[in-house]
Amino acid sequence: MLKWAFLLYASRQGRSLRVAAQEAEQAAAALSLGVALDEDGFVSFIERCYKEQRNLTAAHKSFSKSQQQLQRAWVVPWALLFGAVGIFIWGIEISTWLIPATSLVLSVSFLLGSLPSQMLAGALYALVSRPFEIGDSIRVARPAWGTDTKNALWWGVVKEQDLLHTYLISQYGEVMALENHILRTLLVTNITNSGPPNLIFQIQVPAAGPTAKITELIDAMATYASVRPEEWVTLHMHFCSHEISAGHLVLEIWGLSAVPAHEVVRVNACKSRLLLFVHAYMQTSNMQYFMPAFAETNTQPAELIS
Repeated sequence: MLKWAFLLYASRQGRSLRVAAQEAEQAAAALSLGVALDEDGFVSFIERCYKEQRNLTAAHKSFSKSQQQLQRAWVVPWALLFGAVGIFIWGIEISTWLIPATSLVLSVSFLLGSLPSQMLAGALYALVSRPFEIGDSIRVARPAWGTDTKNALWWGVVKEQDLLHTYLISQYGEVMALENHILRTLLVTNITNSGPPNLIFQIQVPAAGPTAKITELIDAMATYASVRPEEWVTLHMHFCSHEISAGHLVLEIWGLSAVPAHEVVRVNACKSRLLLFVHAYMQTSNMQYFMPAFAETNTQPAELIS
């Protein structure tokens, strides 16, 4: 881009393209950080900038909407205040209006129920707490269920938020409206601000076979992760259990992904490529599964055997 800008400036100034190209090379060398930017990286950078711009515009629009709702909400207390002041100014007998006004307030409170407190709680959650911004990926679950992805009630991207509702775009493209007073009682995980995820999954390794092959498989997986720093930061493996009747050991893998957690498609793609590599390596090294043969035993009590 810097070279293109120099060449465009030289053409407008009527200067020689050769001189402009030399100046562009010198400027690029002075500003370069030694990192080569390919076409895919440049396109990804432009897409992120465009996405951040859209999120910033949507956040400004959402904040303006919340401000308008807040201004409208202040109309009622101001009207009541001016009404009370007018009563005192006009000299109206308070005792005459005390019982009807009290009855009216109690009736309205009974009809509204917990609605005012819910609206106030939701407004404070949107204005004060606000654990996420427009464009963030969040996961909503019950507090007692923990942060496991299988226990999530809703998973989506924040589209808009006002004083009463938060709008999410689900992974199926559906727009969901959640009330803020309900959302504040749930466990909200901001995936966008969570950083790289730690993936935990298991694979089955044949128990019958040379130990050297199992060691080679583990070393091959570690090498696979080390030559792909754009996918994996670290990869730790240990055997968590064994199933003799099924003929395999259970190898548990703890992998710290280099991909941010909110890029769910890329994270799952990295995991899939690792599992395909393990499958291909086990086929190449002839690590086959088989059901071990056990001698049949009679499990009936001795007194029942005739």
